[in-house]
Amino acid sequence: MKKNRVFENVVHGIFLLLGLITVGCVLLITVYLIISGIPAIKEIGLVKFLFGKEWASTAAEPKFGILPFILTSVYGTAGAILIGVPVGFVNVVESKERIWQVCLAHQVPIIAAMGRKGGSGVAAAICNAMLYQASNNARE
Repeated sequence: MKKNRVFENVVHGIFLLLGLITVGCVLLITVYLIISGIPAIKEIGLVKFLFGKEWASTAAEPKFGILPFILTSVYGTAGAILIGVPVGFVNVVESKERIWQVCLAHQVPIIAAMGRKGGSGVAAAICNAMLYQASNNARE
């Protein structure tokens, strides 16, 4: 039992470190892009840059609107969530059982969709988040 706990802590530490490195890299890339783009945004104007509907950087009169890129990212993310979240809950019986045991051991309220049903897992996750928030507010 203790060996499993040590292994879980090591794996948790590795994933935490990798996650922090990933977030750090994304932040560094974001800072670099903002800093290197400030001169162009000053010349174009922030509103025209963010809400312009056309990107024609090589035209006789260049236009640098990134709204289509922003909307594409939003739509892509929404589509990935609509497809990925339900799929992520399929065949996670063992994970659901482990989460159930941990929550019971620590007296944390939980709503779970046990079994192999995937679609209702999203509703359970949302309800769990609300319960956690309510229990944290009640303790304060």
